[in-house]
Amino acid sequence: MRFSAKFLNTGYMRIHLFDPGYIRIGGHHVEWDSLIARELAERGHEVRLYCSSEVTETAAQAFAAYGPVMPLFDVSPYATLDDPQREQSFLLDAASSAGRVLKQAGAADLWLWPTLFPAHLLACAEADPAVPVAGCIHHEPGYLLPSGRKWWTLVFDKCREAGLSPKLSATTPALQALYARIAPGISIGYAPIAHDGLPPAKPKTRMRKIGFFGQQRREKGIDILGPLIAKLLDAGYEVVLHDSKGAPDIGSRTNLTTLGYLDDFAREIARCDLVVTPYDPVRYHFRLSGIAAEALACGVPVVVPSATASMRLVQESGAGVAFANRSTNSIFQAICTARNRYPELAQSAFTTSRAWPSRHGIGKFVEHLLGSAA
Repeated sequence: MRFSAKFLNTGYMRIHLFDPGYIRIGGHHVEWDSLIARELAERGHEVRLYCSSEVTETAAQAFAAYGPVMPLFDVSPYATLDDPQREQSFLLDAASSAGRVLKQAGAADLWLWPTLFPAHLLACAEADPAVPVAGCIHHEPGYLLPSGRKWWTLVFDKCREAGLSPKLSATTPALQALYARIAPGISIGYAPIAHDGLPPAKPKTRMRKIGFFGQQRREKGIDILGPLIAKLLDAGYEVVLHDSKGAPDIGSRTNLTTLGYLDDFAREIARCDLVVTPYDPVRYHFRLSGIAAEALACGVPVVVPSATASMRLVQESGAGVAFANRSTNSIFQAICTARNRYPELAQSAFTTSRAWPSRHGIGKFVEHLLGSAA
């Protein structure tokens, strides 16, 4: 299947967003989908969201400003699968659920999967749609499914057999290269980073306020945040701790600010002098930290784990420091290095933020997904 001229132009389109992970406020799915939907609506497109049947009222209301919400998915895209024997049944159950939703979807000019999993693409191939399919890949093939490379290869084969030519985009160059090797003949591009930031008028000058942002969980370092923040406060820094799931329970101390869910956390990031992402380097080897990207777009230097997609972004910009080991002492030492090099890092972050809109941002990301960007 080829993309129609209607898909490639910028005229009015009816766009269906499919995301069974859209359930509750806080975290990737609600923030990501709402960002995309807002941009699409502002461009004059008609947007509709097909999400989890367990979506909360507040999450549904968060999207309602952009279009109708259809809570139809009855299988979560997430599962812990230690037993390889369960992978196939999980994949087929998720694909079957997605297939039922696709059958109920009304007429559209584009099916868009903001966070694509293999089961979703399998459902599209089996549906044999007369509508273009686009999706964004955020995770390595083995994410959730230990035999994920095998399943993705199978799904890409099914697409070719069905004559489906989806327009897929990866969120990092490393992910793009990884999937291109297992998907010959399938279009997989590298999407611009979907964060606009708030570019400052001038570079930062002093490193006083340090921020931790996002949905705090184990792979993002929640287990070491307590001792690390205590160490920073003892050293005289101001600390901002944000948790999109709700106000974090970390106690009360002078110079510590805790924040719950924010509609626009870029403003709080922009008020910081350094943003730290104490993430698991294995889990984030291919995945880009949206928090690190947002910070650089705001002209704020970052501390990131080594050997990750975020570190590669830091290497390109020169606006951060990487820690070698995921421990309180290693991360604290990286923060000390950032303090010693702060004028240099702040200038690089400022330069990066000024150039950011020419390469990245939600507008360029959406243009890429719609096929109107090169």
